[in-house]
Amino acid sequence: MIFIEEGPLTYAEDTSGPILNIAPIYTKIYDGPRKFAFKRGSRSFVRKGESLVQSAVKELNGQKLKFRKIYKRVRKFDFL
Repeated sequence: MIFIEEGPLTYAEDTSGPILNIAPIYTKIYDGPRKFAFKRGSRSFVRKGESLVQSAVKELNGQKLKFRKIYKRVRKFDFL
């Protein structure tokens, strides 16, 4: 599976930093995992104090699947 996502950074007053909203722009699915592929979806990342919260919404077979994952240990990365 090849999966490329991109999206904008937005800023909100009640968060500890910017929100990254990403959506798939290119998807190539090979024969094996095709039954698990979703038609639409999006993910967002936001800092809440010391933790990082990932929220995702996927549409699979006409149903929306939502989940949230909280990362307690977050590394700081330097970007070029």
